Amino acid sequence: MRDYPLVHLLIRTKWFRRFFFLMLLLMWSIPICLIKVWPVTPEGFEPSIKVSLLDKLQSWALHRSAVDHAAKKEMEASLHAWHASMINDPGNIDVMGEYFDFLLEQDLQRLAAVDAARNGLWYLRLTSTNRTAVRRVSRVFDFYGHHDLNRFFLDEIREDLDAEERKFFLKSTFLMPASKPLERPWSPSMKPCLSKMPH
Repeated sequence: MRDYPLVHLLIRTKWFRRFFFLMLLLMWSIPICLIKVWPVTPEGFEPSIKVSLLDKLQSWALHRSAVDHAAKKEMEASLHAWHASMINDPGNIDVMGEYFDFLLEQDLQRLAAVDAARNGLWYLRLTSTNRTAVRRVSRVFDFYGHHDLNRFFLDEIREDLDAEERKFFLKSTFLMPASKPLERPWSPSMKPCLSKMPH
């Protein structure tokens, strides 16, 4: 035992044992936190996206930061935090729903117009255009002037629109320039999602 002072210290000293095992735990936890093993997109969704525990923690922290900035009326900082939170956890539809509610509560035309369009289409894909998603995104698109996007995605499901969504559809149809080419703003992989409307 005298020839191995580290072993002697480990066996006889309580605080050192605790420190030693804490370091071992830390060494094991670091790779676990960094490996992307948690799927965040629905089963069968393409592309399938996985995130790490660190991504989840960063998304949670950024989400809290976005809410705090909004409460302080720091809208640009809040928008950046929302965006970063969704990048870290791109399949979190709860966070995305809060983000769209935030966009509807604020007038961020200059800052959020492009962001609203990109994230709105992604949100529709993740949720397979369920009723809540359609209602929320159609409001966001109307609020931020994306009448072309409302026209296209509501046209795919026009038989299943409620009164508010039909109003957005008619408005977007009226405002669409006659010369604008009718190209779908999403890949062909989105069309099956738009063809069904689960409630």
